[in-house]
Amino acid sequence: MKISVEDGQAVAKKMLYLAWRASQCLGMGRLQNNPSADEEGVWACCVQARDYQGSKHKTCGDGKVSADYVFGRMMKLNFEYGEDHVTIRDGDLLPDYQSWCGTYPTYKALVDAATSPDSEPEPVNETPADPMREMAIMQGYVTAKCTLPGFVVMAETMRGVSACDGCNMDRANCGGKSKPKAKSFDW
Repeated sequence: MKISVEDGQAVAKKMLYLAWRASQCLGMGRLQNNPSADEEGVWACCVQARDYQGSKHKTCGDGKVSADYVFGRMMKLNFEYGEDHVTIRDGDLLPDYQSWCGTYPTYKALVDAATSPDSEPEPVNETPADPMREMAIMQGYVTAKCTLPGFVVMAETMRGVSACDGCNMDRANCGGKSKPKAKSFDW
């Protein structure tokens, strides 16, 4: 579906940014996540295909947006744009792959948000679902307020030590176990 707009590239940038802000960062994508990125930074990441090391494949620009992963967030966002239009897909979105569709249920809703003069991006969820941390909490390895990544908690647990031992968070915030006292050495 072709939709007329004033500035196709500006709307494309805004669509990409709004969808990125509404997308969840899962799994190892956290290593590439950049929650403080602005609209230009997200566009540059996509244009330069930074999430694909060594790739010369341009994913945005020249009238096309093909945003698979941007700053570690799976987006699966594809559309085209021209000087005075954007061309979007019809059909259903897949929440498992396009988590942004929880905020923008259709491509048309995303275009409408991008062309609205008072649209503000959704706040980024800084603590996305972490199944490993949730499992560690259920098993009693850490408290429900723990902010350590689940893979760290589980790795430390498998080493036979408490994840709290190496954590530098204020225990008043998380209610975690006290840090062990540092060993003193007599020289």
